Formats: sequence, C-alpha cells, structure tokens
Amino acid sequence: MAQDSAQVGGGRWLYVILGLIVNIMLGAIYSFSLFRVPLEKLWNISATASGYPFMLFLAVFAVAMPIGGNLMQKWGPRNTMILGSILVGIGWILAGLSTSIGMLALIYGIIGGFGVGLVYGCPIAVAAKWFPDKGGLAIGLTVGGFGLSALIMAPIIKALIASSGPLNTFLYLGVVFLIVNVLLSLPFKFPPPDFKVTSAISSQAQTVTAVKDYDRPEAMTKSTFWVLWFLYIIGAMAGIMAIGIAAPVGK
Repeated sequence: MAQDSAQVGGGRWLYVILGLIVNIMLGAIYSFSLFRVPLEKLWNISATASGYPFMLFLAVFAVAMPIGGNLMQKWGPRNTMILGSILVGIGWILAGLSTSIGMLALIYGIIGGFGVGLVYGCPIAVAAKWFPDKGGLAIGLTVGGFGLSALIMAPIIKALIASSGPLNTFLYLGVVFLIVNVLLSLPFKFPPPDFKVTSAISSQAQTVTAVKDYDRPEAMTKSTFWVLWFLYIIGAMAGIMAIGIAAPVGK
C-alpha cells in the first residue's frame, strides 16, 4: 500500500529541520575571513597567503559534490552523510594542529572541503524526494541553512578566536561538527518507492514528474547545461570573493 502525506504526518519535516542545522554547520566556511587576520599575526604571513585555505576548500568542495551524488545513489544519503561528516570533523580538528599556512590549506582545504562536498547535496536530495508537492519550500529551507550560517556561526567563531586563538577554534568546532553532524545524519533516508503525496496539488506534482529527467551524461550534451553552469560560476565567484575578504577589509 502506498504511503501518503496523511500517513507520514509531519514526520517528513524532520528532514528539513535536520538538513537546515547540518547546513548551518557546513556553511561555517563562509566565516573563514574571521580567521585570516589572526592567522596572519600568528604566522607572520601575507593577506594573500591567509586566503589559500579558503580557496582550496572551495575548489575541493566543488569537485566533491558530484562524487557525493554518485555515492549517495550507491550508499544512500545516511552513509554518505556520515562519511562526509567524519571528514569535515577531522579536517577542522587537524586544522587546529597546523603549524603553517601550507599545512592548514592542505588539511582544511582538502579534507574539510571534500567532506562538505559529500554532505552538502544529501539533505537537499532527501528533501526533494520527500516533498514532491512542496519541493521549492523544503529545498529552499534546507539550503537556506548554508547561507544562514554566517549569521549564526560568525559571532561564535569571533568569540572563540578572541578567547582561545584561531587554531583552538578550529579544534573545538571540529569536535562539535564531528559529533553533531554524524548524529544528525543517522535519520536521513529516501522515502519508499511507493511513497506519494495526496493533496490538492497532487496532479501538478504528477505533471512535474512526467517531464523528461536527464541523467548527468545526457545533461552534459545540452548547450543549456553549459550556459547555466557558466552563469553559476560567474555569480558564485563574485559572492565568494567578497565573502573571502570581508573581515580583513575592516582590519
């Protein structure tokens, strides 16, 4: 027998709430500019050098996202999120043990960036599967945690740096991210194959699912894919560059 929204009740909103929280922690990268001036003073390095971990993190994050998508199809969202959460925690913890900006860039950028790339798409995909009727709202709330992170995490990071220094801040947050993200990953799963939502707009949802859904190789043969991809790069670069230097501007 197919499950519908009445049977599921409000249970599916749990994935949105948990996804929002997970993304708030993952989005701590948006507050990296707070680390730059303290790191410059700690290691006597230039402003350019202090930005290397941020740049490498974002590059690895972008590469890891499609890998995470493939793993999610094979392992499911729970196992993929657990692996990614472990890498995120380890990346932040080991960053706290760094002795140079190069070491920090490699540890934080590669391990942490890869972990975030694995986790990032999982809550979004789960929300989309559980909300065929309210996909825009559910996905928007889930992804919103990543952008909301700077508002929530920045004051925490700033206070920790002031009291404990930048390296201990990496260490403390890494422990929190490791424990909390792994625990929050445990409930995530896709709905059963027979899951459907019976609502006033169910016919609209069925119409949407009837549209051709391209897999990755097919999508990459379409010119519209490459145009959108290029536009996303331009838009993302502008915002991320501003985020990366936000705090040092006020030095």
